[in-house]
Amino acid sequence: MLKQLSMLITPSSWVSTERSPNVPQLKSISTFPRPQHPPQKTAPSGNIPKPSVSHWHNILAGGVAGLIGASVTAPFDVIRTRLQNFTCHKESFLQAIQFTTYTYVKKQLLQYNNNKESSIIHLASGICAGLVTATATNPIWVVKTRMQLGNYKSSFQCFKSIFKNESFPGLYNGITASYLGTIELSIQWMLYEKFKKITTENTSNKFIGYFGAASVSKLLASVIAYPHEVLRTRMRQMPMQYINPITKEQVFGYKYKSIWQSSKFIYIEEGIRGFYGGLTSHLLKTVPNAAVMFVSFELLSGLFASL
Repeated sequence: MLKQLSMLITPSSWVSTERSPNVPQLKSISTFPRPQHPPQKTAPSGNIPKPSVSHWHNILAGGVAGLIGASVTAPFDVIRTRLQNFTCHKESFLQAIQFTTYTYVKKQLLQYNNNKESSIIHLASGICAGLVTATATNPIWVVKTRMQLGNYKSSFQCFKSIFKNESFPGLYNGITASYLGTIELSIQWMLYEKFKKITTENTSNKFIGYFGAASVSKLLASVIAYPHEVLRTRMRQMPMQYINPITKEQVFGYKYKSIWQSSKFIYIEEGIRGFYGGLTSHLLKTVPNAAVMFVSFELLSGLFASL
């Protein structure tokens, strides 16, 4: 009995040095397969993302670009001398909204298209930029038009007069024609992106590439969509005494109330030429203005991205 107990408590009896044929043998740790980790995706060397520019930088670049464009092309704008400062501030505010909205919407749409640019994205971004800009700046355009046609000492006096006599809706006369004007802006942005890619790939001078792309895109877009400029200006006029060209009755009120009615009146009284009145002077101002603004915006954006 004592001999059996001594064998049980002997350490050598706990671990057998012989391999039992019925017990499966454990594999060595080195023989276990190592876990396979998925390879990390690396961006192709040719598609390194460009440094992003913040919204505040876009606002600043757009505002400064608008101010520079308005200042350089002010002599082409046939307006009164007292309106020049007002025009510069208006252009600065307008372009800040336009450039910021366009770049923001374009950035969001690119995320859904694997960062691949296309004409559809440029067109959609231009439409959104046009709608936002038209809604935010229509009161400013109404005040400018009234000051050109009426006798006001300051833009603030004109604003008070419109708000007092026509209430808030008076500041949004011609808004439908302004929304129609998004066609011009969207075409301009789409063509600009296309021409910019072509010119920058074929010339080492970015200034010339940006200037040429902006000039040609604005020229084509303006010629295509110019009738909306005529409609927009007519629909922003103040109430007046006029003869209805259809009924031949003399009435008082807004002569041009809607796009369709304004189009009929212009066609009856002036023909097709009426929709293109002032096109030459319009191009002399807007084409250089767009070229200067787009070049300024591109150069300023590049400067901010490098900071």
